[in-house]
Amino acid sequence: MSELIGAQDLIRVTAVPFRRSQATIVRGVPLRDDQMLASATYFVSVVVKTEFLPVEPTPGQLWRVTGNKTIKAIDHGSYSTQEHAYSQPDEFEFHMPDTGESFVAFIGKDRAFKGIGEAKARRLWSRFGTDIHCMLTRGGAEDRENLSQVLSEKSIKALYAGYEKYKNLRHTVWMSQAKIPNSVQQRILKHHGLGTVDAIKENPYRLIDFGLSFAGIEQILNHRFGHAWEKKRYPEERMHAAMIQAMQDCMADGSTWLKENRVKNRAWKYLKSEEACDKGTEWLKSTSSVAVYHSDGRFHPSATAIQELAVAKRFKHLLSLRKPLTESEEDIVGGIVGDLPYELNSKQELAIYTSLTEGMSCITGGAGTGKTTVLATFLKAADRLGYQIYGVTLSGRAAMRLHESVGYFTMTIARFLREESLTESNSLLVIDEASMIDLPTMYKIINHVHPDVKIVFAGDPSQLPPIGVGKILHDLVLSGEVQTTMLDIVKRQEGSTGIPEYSKTVNAGKVPESLSTGNIHFHEFCDPECALEKAVNLYMESSSESRVIAPTRKLVCVANEAIQGQTNAESPLLNFNLDGEDYYFNLRLHDQVLFTENHPQAGVQNGSLGELVSVEQDGDVIGAVRLDSGEMVELEGPLIDALDLGYALTLHKAQGSQFKRVIVILKEGQIVDRAWIYTAITRAQSELHIIGSRKTLKNAVENEPKAFKRRTLLTSLLSYIQDES
Repeated sequence: MSELIGAQDLIRVTAVPFRRSQATIVRGVPLRDDQMLASATYFVSVVVKTEFLPVEPTPGQLWRVTGNKTIKAIDHGSYSTQEHAYSQPDEFEFHMPDTGESFVAFIGKDRAFKGIGEAKARRLWSRFGTDIHCMLTRGGAEDRENLSQVLSEKSIKALYAGYEKYKNLRHTVWMSQAKIPNSVQQRILKHHGLGTVDAIKENPYRLIDFGLSFAGIEQILNHRFGHAWEKKRYPEERMHAAMIQAMQDCMADGSTWLKENRVKNRAWKYLKSEEACDKGTEWLKSTSSVAVYHSDGRFHPSATAIQELAVAKRFKHLLSLRKPLTESEEDIVGGIVGDLPYELNSKQELAIYTSLTEGMSCITGGAGTGKTTVLATFLKAADRLGYQIYGVTLSGRAAMRLHESVGYFTMTIARFLREESLTESNSLLVIDEASMIDLPTMYKIINHVHPDVKIVFAGDPSQLPPIGVGKILHDLVLSGEVQTTMLDIVKRQEGSTGIPEYSKTVNAGKVPESLSTGNIHFHEFCDPECALEKAVNLYMESSSESRVIAPTRKLVCVANEAIQGQTNAESPLLNFNLDGEDYYFNLRLHDQVLFTENHPQAGVQNGSLGELVSVEQDGDVIGAVRLDSGEMVELEGPLIDALDLGYALTLHKAQGSQFKRVIVILKEGQIVDRAWIYTAITRAQSELHIIGSRKTLKNAVENEPKAFKRRTLLTSLLSYIQDES
């Protein structure tokens, strides 16, 4: 093993061969303090955490690295060189060039300065010297006038555009040195300006407003001042941040309002003082910009209160827009219903007419109750009546399935919100799989559409509520204010899978008399390892049609690796080549894969599924995925970090999707309750396997689901507020 040597190097970057969300590799040549080449016999490589870089490293930049390095000899045959390698150095600081040659390399090699080559860079330095940095930071009329003596207007624009990422450098360097994550830095600079950066220097606890946790702020203070830093340094600020963090912790269950005592008790975790908790609670009561306090002992976080009230007001307005069908319109709808090759039951017909006459309505029901039939017929009628139709869902897979079912163009909500605002009042928005919609998403939707746009929610309120706060569909049904048609007739047909009947029984809080029936198979296993082995074997029986659903990420990870090992262990690994050396990912050609982040420009959402169809590297692209929708996605940059195995999924990743054959692994614990089991069962289209103990199934099904105990105010607001239109 190479000896670690404490050292420091000033380098000019020559290459950035690897940049991902976790780490970046930078290579460069060593320089003297006068920024001239120090040696041609070695080069420097640095592996550093990406989140703490103040700017994106590019060739030509100057960086000073301090820490421990190893020295490795590299034989080139006729000559040899050395690699001086730093891994996670103590410091990696960006330096603006302050000599002519460094400035020329900096401007000439950074692609951000498009059209500004070495010749123009030399003229700039010759004319302005180190003043050029101040000129580019200020960007005033006089500065531009002076630059016009050297450059054309086009080149001046290119110069300022390239310098954009460096103008906040003094702030980003400070934040990086303080170990503030880059994602938090960008939020501060993008939305709150440089004044806030200075304020954070005075009060680091303001970082809690930008997404950093209370514990994360304490770590930064430990880094800046040492573990013995005095908490008395920011006594009031620390107390305020602890109360905000306590509220955020209490909202983790999805509630939109919180009991005073619960927040106060949670604050003890951070303040460790009854007096401080009392004082913090009083501050929270009097600070309406943070939370609204109700006299009955409730806190309503201000941002959530604004969203909840706005959504309730819009819903109340839509409820006032009821418009009966004219005689000719009834004839059109009656003709469409009459032309169906089957007869609708009374509730299905009611759902169609209600959705056409109400400003807002809900169509609910479980598997096999005919929601798809109703939606397809209703949308055909709405189209004939002249509505502009927009169908949206949270997941890409659900959007594709909705399109296949109803025949109209559909899209994800993320894409819908990126499109131009919907300003036409004679429009209809159908939100399918609406049980997944949280309060922040609904708030974005109502602010994206004309106030009179008709909204129809379709979904099953008995499924798991959304990950974020609120439970929109569940609250609408519970309120009694919204016309809701619940489709509850499950018709058993010849050759039926039995899944709709089974799920209906579970949803009613009853354990089915026969745990195995029709295409449903219950496998009794108490030992987790045996249950996992059974799941893998079942997957192997029909791998092209199967998905495993498990309650925890850890179990999903183990299942994915086990299935990959059984089905695809010999295929080539996804990798990238760097200077002849291969770096591998635990993903193989033909693996089923899952995207875990939203990347709208690439057409990828969190939860998008597909197959890894290429592991061939072509420049920065190292492979490709064919999504379930048929679209191809090239893997480069952050997309690579967002990819995981997709043979097994958590239920939240699977919600909104259906698969022909589903294998559900049960596990005793807080996650598996009635709503979880019901939602997992209804992911299966034609065949279902449940693996676990009868006791676990019985306890989960017969007890009230925990998922809907989150506290919200939407139902109360719908009852009390008046439409102001």
